[in-house]
Amino acid sequence: MNDMAVSGGGVFVAPRRAVGTLQRAGCEVYADTGGPVDKRLGSHIVLLIVDDADVWAAAIEAEGDAQFAWWRSKGDLLMGERRRSRKYESAACVRAEGACRSWYRNCDSADVAFACVVDLRRAHPNPGVRYEVVPITGAGTCPECHRPMIEADGQWRHHLGNSIDCVHRQEPATDAADHVEGEWVIDVDMGTMICGYCNEVVGWAEAVSHVRLTGGYLFGIEAGNLIVLAEAALPDDRITYLPHYCDKIPDQARARWTPIPAGAS
Repeated sequence: MNDMAVSGGGVFVAPRRAVGTLQRAGCEVYADTGGPVDKRLGSHIVLLIVDDADVWAAAIEAEGDAQFAWWRSKGDLLMGERRRSRKYESAACVRAEGACRSWYRNCDSADVAFACVVDLRRAHPNPGVRYEVVPITGAGTCPECHRPMIEADGQWRHHLGNSIDCVHRQEPATDAADHVEGEWVIDVDMGTMICGYCNEVVGWAEAVSHVRLTGGYLFGIEAGNLIVLAEAALPDDRITYLPHYCDKIPDQARARWTPIPAGAS
């Protein structure tokens, strides 16, 4: 794990990585991930602790039975069964996971974290479940996907809450070593792209948690330079683009697509 870093007021920030950076919208970001260099990681974690999974699962099933009875009284057995089925599926997942300690939310201060616990206890007084606040004790960078990581409650996790087992340890659909130049391979499920120019397997670790590659790519211009863009869809189906700063784009492509600077002959 990389050296830890902390800013004033006990709020951790991700350690600076020794890779190239760019200026984007007035913010310094890493060229490979697009993530901000000075990313704030918070100071405290709210834990959701399941002490008795069977008790909680039974309560969820009881909610499903109550919903079924309510919808049946309205004459809609189909909706009632649908609601009850969903609750029973949730209960089965709770039982399968058993007793556990999961990260519910990370906060920038202890006050915010404790206020969150008060709200959770009032809004979700689930039997067999409790909520606690623990401090963040370390910050680092994932050696696999380069996302920021934090340590709390004796566990290292990605900043967004994913476990330390990084999905990017999986092999891409096509081996880059056997890849033919000029052939593009975009693995939508993995969120990776093999560039047809540089033969590099490109990933966007900080983006793939909330966008999904569509399988398309195109050229873009950033600060007057030609870059490759992978097309991706946001949760609301809007389209965005993820940059790849390829240094082997053919000269003919650069000549065709890079605009001539104003005033040039």
